[in-house]
Amino acid sequence: MPVKNRSIKTFYNHKCMQPNPYRIFWDLEILTEKLTPEEKMKLTSTERLQMHKPYGYCYAVIRMDSSFNYEIISHNLYKGSNALEKFVKRIEGELLNIQEDLSAQAEIIMAPGDLKAYNEVTECWICKKSFLKPLSEALQKFEEAKHRLLEVIEWEASMREDHPEKKKIQKEYQEALSGFNCKIKDHDHISGKYQDPAHDTCNK
Repeated sequence: MPVKNRSIKTFYNHKCMQPNPYRIFWDLEILTEKLTPEEKMKLTSTERLQMHKPYGYCYAVIRMDSSFNYEIISHNLYKGSNALEKFVKRIEGELLNIQEDLSAQAEIIMAPGDLKAYNEVTECWICKKSFLKPLSEALQKFEEAKHRLLEVIEWEASMREDHPEKKKIQKEYQEALSGFNCKIKDHDHISGKYQDPAHDTCNK
């Protein structure tokens, strides 16, 4: 039997609750061909009567923002030989295009009154929890990481080459920044539309 206050399951992976900006709808057309006697001879205990052979495909790539406004950005229809190989090659190309598009986020667009509303809101729109002031330990860790990162930048400017520990120090800085779990302006990376304030970690 369910136990009071212990029978509620909560989903905390907030980033997976956001709309996926891309969708690919696809379909494969298959022809069935009877097996030849030679192909049947290769079988062991499994009895197969027909072979499924891809003959064609179609797909559409749809991009959608957080307001569910969508557009078809790519599509393709094919019938003929080597359908499966051509389909896989086309989809791999589409995935590269999607990754390139997502790597260039749209600049945030704030309407009149959005900044005032942002300053007044006291809880994250994603997890519904309050924004808390960072602890002194987190502040100290951030200042130390920031100082090390500035030293790296100055070193690279004078030496004109990459610092040997640049990636490590950048990672430490990002971790220290995430420790704040501070209030940030969440926006749609596709349309640029400002949404609401959110925790830094909820917005990852």
